[in-house]
Amino acid sequence: MYGYMRVDLVSGEVSEWEERIRNFAAREGFDLGTVFHEPGPDRPAFNDLIHELRRAECRHVVVPAMSHVWHSGPAPGSPGRHRLVARLWEETGAGVWVADPEANRISVRVADRHRSPRAS
Repeated sequence: MYGYMRVDLVSGEVSEWEERIRNFAAREGFDLGTVFHEPGPDRPAFNDLIHELRRAECRHVVVPAMSHVWHSGPAPGSPGRHRLVARLWEETGAGVWVADPEANRISVRVADRHRSPRAS
């Protein structure tokens, strides 16, 4: 398993996230290779990751959150947003694991509705 993170998305907590990625890999039974650090949205480290996945015939990548492999352009749910995940799969057969599932949790707020009294 290899790690990948966008440094601009972890707010100076690079070493903490590396540790979380290491712990996740160990907990899931993987040996962790390099954690690739992407400085920003340009993606040169992503290309290096693709190359290493091919070389090592590795099929697993772990990220802090899916936002690290989402394209920043289109809205959530649009096909373009997931093109990096698709590229990992198409070019290397690798799937993406998330080190912190809480980072991907969607909160749904339930609005309090004013209930009218039932007629008897």
